[in-house]
Amino acid sequence: MDVLVLQDSRTRVGIVPELGGGIAFMEALLPGGRDVPVLRRWTHSKSDGPFALACNVLVPFSNRISGGGFTFRGAFHAIAPNLAGEGFPIHGDGFQRAWAIEMTSGEAASLTLGNGQIGPFRYGARQLFHLEDGALHVEVVVTNETSGPLPFGAGFHPWFPRFAGTTLRFRASDVWLEDTRHLPTELVDVAARPQWDFSAAWPLPKAWINNAFTVASAPPRLANQACTSRSTSRLRRTSMSPSSTRPVQTPISSASSP
Repeated sequence: MDVLVLQDSRTRVGIVPELGGGIAFMEALLPGGRDVPVLRRWTHSKSDGPFALACNVLVPFSNRISGGGFTFRGAFHAIAPNLAGEGFPIHGDGFQRAWAIEMTSGEAASLTLGNGQIGPFRYGARQLFHLEDGALHVEVVVTNETSGPLPFGAGFHPWFPRFAGTTLRFRASDVWLEDTRHLPTELVDVAARPQWDFSAAWPLPKAWINNAFTVASAPPRLANQACTSRSTSRLRRTSMSPSSTRPVQTPISSASSP
């Protein structure tokens, strides 16, 4: 499976258009010819599925939708589960479809998806990638191709490598608890869960955490002995009229430094 490679003087990134337009790897290029994974490296096996990649694009929605679908403007829209082993539809279908290369250069590329279709959603999408001084910027733009307005959303699902000395730091005010189906149940103050307080750099927990935090300050920082990664994103979920086009996530960036 072909990997599209972008590179500047500090960072190298691989993209797999055929496998959901996902990112295969992101490596920091350090002095002495060393390279360090900023994102987890892909296994290079299609049989491992798209979630073996370094990062997935989530469109036209992210996370799970329970209840067999959703109600919007008085109408119920059914969505069937789209992933084996999952009881609910999850993360849209953009990560399950092949994307086409629209443009590529040494430090930038764009991919397009023209056949997005899950539940009531019919849409087209474009991903724009570019490297700038070691930082990777990714933007996804969605066009509503259904016959009426629908609530669209999008996101990115990065996978970071975990080393023995990896630490995480971010300041959050609240955290969503989840049930055994991985659905949110209650929003609580982080102070009530001190083991999830990462306001100071702290080693990654050994136990399972699958929770959404309300980040209250600067972007999260993930650090190990070789490099530090910073990830930022701006997300806007919006109701889109037919044939309207707008960015729903712009951008996500990760910068690496020795």
